Amino acid sequence: MSKYLLAFFISFTITTFIFAQNSSERLKELSDRVSVGQTKTNDIEKTIKEVHTILEDGSLSIEEQLKGMLILANLHKLNGDTKTSLKIVEKAYEMASKSKEYLWEARLLGYISSLYRTSEMLDLSHEKLEEALNIAKKAPQSDELYNFYANAFHEMAYYETSNNEFQKAIHYLEQSNTYLKKINASKSYFLMASNDQYAGTLFNRMQQADSALFYFNRSLHFMKDHKDINTKTLQNYVYVNMGFSYLLKKDLQATKNVLTKVLNDSSQFRTLDLNQDLYNNWISYYENKKDIDSMKIFKNKLDSVNNLIFKANTDVVNSVTKKLNKENKELKQYKKTSNWYYLLLLPFMIAGLFWFLRKKNKQQTVLEINKNPKNEELNIAKETEERLIEQIKIFEQEKQFLNKNMSSSSMANLLNTNTKYITHVINKTHHQDFYTYINNLKINYISDLLDKDLEYRQYKISYLAELTGFSSHSKFAEVFKKIKGCSPSEYIQNLNDQD
Repeated sequence: MSKYLLAFFISFTITTFIFAQNSSERLKELSDRVSVGQTKTNDIEKTIKEVHTILEDGSLSIEEQLKGMLILANLHKLNGDTKTSLKIVEKAYEMASKSKEYLWEARLLGYISSLYRTSEMLDLSHEKLEEALNIAKKAPQSDELYNFYANAFHEMAYYETSNNEFQKAIHYLEQSNTYLKKINASKSYFLMASNDQYAGTLFNRMQQADSALFYFNRSLHFMKDHKDINTKTLQNYVYVNMGFSYLLKKDLQATKNVLTKVLNDSSQFRTLDLNQDLYNNWISYYENKKDIDSMKIFKNKLDSVNNLIFKANTDVVNSVTKKLNKENKELKQYKKTSNWYYLLLLPFMIAGLFWFLRKKNKQQTVLEINKNPKNEELNIAKETEERLIEQIKIFEQEKQFLNKNMSSSSMANLLNTNTKYITHVINKTHHQDFYTYINNLKINYISDLLDKDLEYRQYKISYLAELTGFSSHSKFAEVFKKIKGCSPSEYIQNLNDQD
């Protein structure tokens, strides 16, 4: 080998080693930054390109490649592109599965589960999480495994909440904390704070404001020495939920203080679902203050956020549905090609069926004549029906029917079910079709305000129509008259005459 070739080989080897070392170190640095939320919103696209460049380095280990892909998935999620995030993490999971990287398999399935959950696909989310917990049993004991279990039990709490099992959810949060106590405090503070924040929201759901405030304050204590993006965002979640606690206690000044703190904060520390809760709480606050103009402002903000969330969730659901349909087609094709020999039995099967059907024909005809399609019952599991009934009660309490774009599909998406189940349960419990049910809620809401508060009687009918989520003055008046038997103006006049 010539000295020039040798020199080139040594130079290439050293350069490759340095690049690999730098790639590895940079991935670790980016992983730490993304996991604690130190990536600024305007740097996300730049960081995505950098990670793609690093992943082109052929000397990266499998674990480093998986780490890079998880960073990419997180960055796309931060950028609001959940669909791309899901595609990346599914590809990473396939790599981890082939390499038998059990902890990574579990972590990636857990991440997929959380994406499904935030997209309101709770059954699929729970299925993936159970699968992740089973795989994690094969992984060796480590801080990373404890951290996985802590996150997994936090996710389990979400699943129990969807079934209105609040005490079970709190139990899972306690289990999560048990694993976190085994890890260095500097690494576990965020999830400890997150667990307390979520426990507080559960006590809010149970109308126990004082218990909720205890957990919220403890969550803030865990975060007091940290200023990264994730921590700042979580603090805003805490303040928004504290606002709801103060609303339960009828402490409007305290409500205004904490909600204003979030409203004045930078938009980079507020996610879509955080804004959804924030605007809902402002609407309730101004409803208590009888400030219709401000209610209208935040109602419009809420409608915009709801539409964005619905679109994002629909994109993910469509992506997952396409994947499942593709898998079903492949399965059908496999069955078609592998079971061709059944064709040889077809003549004998037809002969047997022909004899059997002739024998049963008269009985079947009688059954078909006597069958009344209107009496057919949709087959829904009792647990599912009970869960939907409870979720519909919450839907009514939170006045989500005031959303002007509310439809059976958007309500189904909101409650993690399908339109057939929604319309069936509404018909069974309220003896109404979907739109009659929604319109009744809207009209009863505004008529109740008119009955109790003289101030509402001073507003224009078009204003009341917009407040209740109707598309126009005329549509509001038409529906109002159909339900109340008189026009909105006549209803108001009758109330004034009685006073």
